[in-house]
Amino acid sequence: MNEKICPKFERCIIFQEGVLYSEQTGQTYKNLYCQQPEKYPLCKRYIVSEKTGLSIPENIMPNSKLSIDEIIEKMKS
Repeated sequence: MNEKICPKFERCIIFQEGVLYSEQTGQTYKNLYCQQPEKYPLCKRYIVSEKTGLSIPENIMPNSKLSIDEIIEKMKS
């Protein structure tokens, strides 16, 4: 495994076809978060997944304005 990219990258649902609005959006997130060893630990999707062990809904973006606790609470409802 390449330690320079997010270990959850291959399974991240937001990179599945049709989830994001455009390929350019996906590439932007990859460049800003997934492929930056100092940035992917700041991704809200990564943090919540690590904390809960659950799959994160596709509508939660890496830079979500929701707090980690708000995301987890939203996932429960």
